[in-house]
Amino acid sequence: MNTYTRSLKDGTETVVSTRQRQPEKKPWFFAFAVKIILMCAFIFGAVTCRVMYNAKIEALNKEATKIQMRIRKINLITANLRNKREELTAYPYISAKIKQYNLGLRAADYRQISYLRIIDMPEKRAVKRHVVSSERKYREHNSAVASIR
Repeated sequence: MNTYTRSLKDGTETVVSTRQRQPEKKPWFFAFAVKIILMCAFIFGAVTCRVMYNAKIEALNKEATKIQMRIRKINLITANLRNKREELTAYPYISAKIKQYNLGLRAADYRQISYLRIIDMPEKRAVKRHVVSSERKYREHNSAVASIR
């Protein structure tokens, strides 16, 4: 019989000292090492993210530079084409081609050209026309077309 049950039978209580296990104390440097490792991991992660974002920024800057160069090249091509068009539509070039191929064309006669001029007429002689504007309001316009030679 153990001492506890024996004392209950006897009616007397004896103080039994029980052995309590003391938890194994971890050395203080273990907790410190864990904290240092976690801080180093966070710092490493932050540095890695920063390097990754810098690499992406550099790649985007290179791509933007390439696109700007393409835009400049296209602008140069359009300027060259515009100059070429002006050169090809100039009168000296056209007259040289007429002479070169003996086309038998002649210069325009000023009497062949007619002009149209829109003249505002007084109320009595003008033809009234109804015009709808973009605001859907009806207005009357008084004008006439005259052909002048």
